[in-house]
Amino acid sequence: MSTITKISWEKILRSKIKDYSFVIGFFLVFSFFIVFAIRPNIATVITLNKQLETLKKTDSAYENIILHIVDLQTVLEKNRDDFILLDQALPSRPQVNKVVDDVKNSATASGILIKRLDISEVSLKEDSNKKNVKSYAVNIETNSNYEQSKSFIDMLLKQRRLKSINTISIQRGDETETQVSSKSGALIMKLEISGYYL
Repeated sequence: MSTITKISWEKILRSKIKDYSFVIGFFLVFSFFIVFAIRPNIATVITLNKQLETLKKTDSAYENIILHIVDLQTVLEKNRDDFILLDQALPSRPQVNKVVDDVKNSATASGILIKRLDISEVSLKEDSNKKNVKSYAVNIETNSNYEQSKSFIDMLLKQRRLKSINTISIQRGDETETQVSSKSGALIMKLEISGYYL
């Protein structure tokens, strides 16, 4: 072989060695870059995507809750003026005197004579744990005739204060005893009325 071919082979071998060393170096640097630079970024992107999905679900849940609150607020705004009526119908305290006044006013307006009025035990101690409606009973015995009795019951039921008639008993009374003179006759009416409060 000639010296020219020998030199050209040596140049070719050196260039191939340089090419391979460059490629090997490049792959080593690229591998290092992938392991220590790109892989953590990809892991961070995956973690952030998972967090984004979780936050979207949480945001959706919060949005539904906020919409529900806005709906409730709208209902409250529409019914704000009616809250006074609700408080009158179902007050926060027993207000037994108002129920007794309602009964007396209805009796007077209908012409009934109240013979007896008893009030059951009322707990004035506030129980903050109970959110239920509480009640107490008012027992009434009256002397009247049929029209007066009907008028009395109608007046009681039309009042704003929430009351219910639990029991009613009507008996024929003695005209001289009841001092009621009417075409329909004398009646003795016994009622048990419940008054409600929160």
